[in-house]
Amino acid sequence: MSKTTGKDIYNDLSSQVEDYSGNARKASRRLESIQSEIADLKRSQAQQIAIIGSEHLAGVMAGRVQAVKPEIQQIFVEREKLIEAAERDYRSAVATANGLAFDVSTAMQKVAQEEGLLKSALANNDELRKAAKTKDDAELAYNFAQRAADAAMVESRQKLEGYRVSRSFNYLLDRGFGTRRYQSGYVFTWLDGWLARRINFVEAKQNFETLTHMPDASRERAAELMSAQTVAIMHYNGLVSLIEKRSGVAAAKSALKAAQSQKDRTDEVVERTKRTRDAFSAKRDNHYADMKSRVTKALEAMSSEQMRILVLATRGNEDDVALAKLVADKSTIVQLGIDEQVAQAEYDRLSVQSRRAKDALEYFERQDYDGKRRVYDRSFDAEALLAGYVLGHIDQSRMDSMIRSSSRVEPEPQPEPVRQTTTSSYSSSDDDDSYSSSRQKSDDAFGGASPAWQSGDDSFGGGSQTKWKSDDGF
Repeated sequence: MSKTTGKDIYNDLSSQVEDYSGNARKASRRLESIQSEIADLKRSQAQQIAIIGSEHLAGVMAGRVQAVKPEIQQIFVEREKLIEAAERDYRSAVATANGLAFDVSTAMQKVAQEEGLLKSALANNDELRKAAKTKDDAELAYNFAQRAADAAMVESRQKLEGYRVSRSFNYLLDRGFGTRRYQSGYVFTWLDGWLARRINFVEAKQNFETLTHMPDASRERAAELMSAQTVAIMHYNGLVSLIEKRSGVAAAKSALKAAQSQKDRTDEVVERTKRTRDAFSAKRDNHYADMKSRVTKALEAMSSEQMRILVLATRGNEDDVALAKLVADKSTIVQLGIDEQVAQAEYDRLSVQSRRAKDALEYFERQDYDGKRRVYDRSFDAEALLAGYVLGHIDQSRMDSMIRSSSRVEPEPQPEPVRQTTTSSYSSSDDDDSYSSSRQKSDDAFGGASPAWQSGDDSFGGGSQTKWKSDDGF
């Protein structure tokens, strides 16, 4: 007679559990589809609102929309006036600077032209050529005299060194021998005369004086030539200045300097007005961005009818396809929001059922353990029990009780061992010991340690599991 086990019930209920899982997956796909459609519509709506908001804001800037608060509209009007004034000042300064730049360029050309004429006049003036030649000759003479003075100084120092080391010469020179200031007795006079004749003091003294005054004379000559050179240079520069004054170079340079100075001042005005204009523009842009954000938020908060009235008033009562689509999208999003809530609830419900069905299926599979199996009565309706647990009509403890009352635990059938011919089945104490050891191992396997499912492994849903007290499960 066949018996119904936990594995049999597991195999019978697997298809039903898969149906619960399939329903949950379908609900998940349905929910994702609705959410994706809502996201697409919201993106499209945001784009349309941005377009309408920008056009509505353009009306605000132009002062065409009466719905905007007067003080906000006045801010834009005043800001635009300031920006326009700064822009006018900037353009005027730029135009002035451009004109002055042309004047500077013209003045530079005039200076170049006058300098060319002056160069030609200087090259063709005979008196200036003579003055230039005199200046150059004086410069050459001075340079030669200066080099001669330097050479005389070196020569004088070298030759005077011999006189300075001569004690006899310096003795007679210090006593003033041969001069009126020399005073001495007859003997010393004779001795000094003898010494003077011996060293040829008279000629040596003349040479000494000549060498001493030679650098001074050279320097005096160089100074005279430098004065002549200075006079020649002054004469030449005077002629050049006179010719330049008679030419138009000075006037052209003066005009260029004045034009450049005026242009520099105008460039400063250009930079200042540019900074002012940019500052006003930046503030205007900030106000514009703030107003755009406020208008966009206001449009998002409006109902379809309010939006239609406002935008049509702003845009001249045009037949706007974008507006019609925006209104339709808002209605669709509202309806899809309701569908999303329904789909979410259905998905949550079916997800719970799928999870409970899997838990129950695993519970039936775990009823066979450690060489034992649970055998169910033929009247046991596993499908009804599964449906009741999945739908929440019965809880875990009730399911446990129903399973125990309709089943029992019995060992798995073992294949019969091959019988061997022996003298006696239990003929010795060794055989008795072997049987006792085998029985002890069997007891350890089934009664000594609790099976894994007794410690809560067979729980489903997170609750604690009742431990079995006997081999039959009761």
